[in-house]
Parts: sequence; C-alpha cells; structure tokens
Amino acid sequence: MAIFYKRPLALACLVLISCTVLAAVLPLVLCFAFLVAAGALFLLALVFFLRRRSVYRRLWLLLLALASLLGLGRVFLERYVVTGTLAPHVGSEVTAVVTVKEVEYRSAYGSSLLVEIEALNGEACDVVAVLQTDVLTPFGLGDRVRGAFLVNSTEGEESDTSSRSSYLASGAYALLVPLQHGELQLMESGNGSFAAVMDDYRYRLHNTLTDAVGGSAGELLGAMLLGTRNGLDRSVVRDFRRTGLSHLLAISGLHLAILAGIVEWTLRRLGLGKR
Repeated sequence: MAIFYKRPLALACLVLISCTVLAAVLPLVLCFAFLVAAGALFLLALVFFLRRRSVYRRLWLLLLALASLLGLGRVFLERYVVTGTLAPHVGSEVTAVVTVKEVEYRSAYGSSLLVEIEALNGEACDVVAVLQTDVLTPFGLGDRVRGAFLVNSTEGEESDTSSRSSYLASGAYALLVPLQHGELQLMESGNGSFAAVMDDYRYRLHNTLTDAVGGSAGELLGAMLLGTRNGLDRSVVRDFRRTGLSHLLAISGLHLAILAGIVEWTLRRLGLGKR
C-alpha cells in the first residue's frame, strides 16, 4: 500500500503504460467506452482535490485518473484518425503535402523524417507519418514538401521491431516512401522559424562537442546530450534500439528530468508552495 501514498507518480506511470497498451489492442468502441469512464473519474477526482482541505494526500487519485485519461485518449485519437484517413491507402500510391516535424535520422545511406501530412490526394489531412528515403535528403525541420509516395503500414515494416516501436511511440502508424526522390518538391523552407533556429543552434553545439572530443566518441556524446544522431553509424543506432537504450539518443526522460529540476529550483526561489 505504500506505493499508493508515498509513490503516486510511480504508480501513475504504470497506469499510463497499461492504459496505452490497452487502448492499442482493444476495439475502438471499447476503447472509447473506457476513455469516457476515465474522463469521468478524472473530473470526479479533480472536484475532490479542489474542494477538500486535506487533499494533498489524495493526490494519487488525481494522478491515476489523469494517467488513465492520457493513455487511453492519446492512442484512441491516433487510431481513430489513422483508421479513417490512412488505412484505406495502405499499399497504394498517393500525392501528399507534408511538413517535416523532426529529423530522426539522416545520412548518405538514407533518411528517416517524422512528418505531418497536411494534404492527401488534394484533401486536407492531419496525420503523422514517417518519410523514409534510401538517399540523403536535403529537407530539414519545418520544410513543406510535395510529392508522390507509396503508403506502407508500420506493422508491415520489415526492419527490426525496435524501429516499429519507435515509429509508434512518435504517433506514426504509416510510412511514406517517395516514388521518385528527384521529383519531391520543396514548397516552403522552414529556415528562419523558431524551431529551425533552435535546431541550428543545437547542431552548432554538436559540432563544438565533436571538435573538442573527436571521432566516434564525440558523435556519441553529441547524440546523448543533444539528440543529434546524424553522425552516428546506422549500426550504432540499430544496436541502441535493439538493447532498448535508444531513448539515450533522443530528447527524452533524461533531458526532461533536468528541465524539471531547473523549474523546481526556480519555483522554490520564488517562494511558491508545493501545491
């Protein structure tokens, strides 16, 4: 019972993981029913948390309800949108306009870009996918690209299981493979945007690290601290994924813990209480 009162965040993480997995395997109708129940539980817990004086010790109820709501809600919305939008096009050719949201991997041997599909066959769309190429792509963060693609499902991807898990964790349930790389058209450059400026600054820091350390050790250090994996060999990235340590090469829990510590220190200096 100690975990209920002294480790509520740990239990909430377990509930979040369980609800995420549950939402991924349940039929959409049952998933929606559980989502409604989780929403009602969260609202009820929130009312008790705000109205009672000695509510802090009951924070775990609010955390559990919030974790179940987030786990069920996120996956349900993704599955609902993808089922109605991309599922009918799997295995077929489409024309699409995409915006690059994240450069997951880029080298002379291929690229993997997390993109948001804005238009599919001329119709508005809002779905996340992975754009895969077998050549070095010139596109970067924030670029809007138009082209013809073959739609594949991540479930049918022939690469290792860790790659598919990485795609699903990013909310990408489909892969876009360009029919002709040379025919991809840059509609609008992302250069100058806030995200692009921060990304350029990140890579300048990466270059400083690699120049100071040198070799593969410098590339690995840059990947672990800044999430810049472009200089790593594909075999190294694959080995990190297979051993379940790929989160070390991305902006993930380690970096969020550092940011949380900075925020906590700042709030304490401002004299704010726990609540």
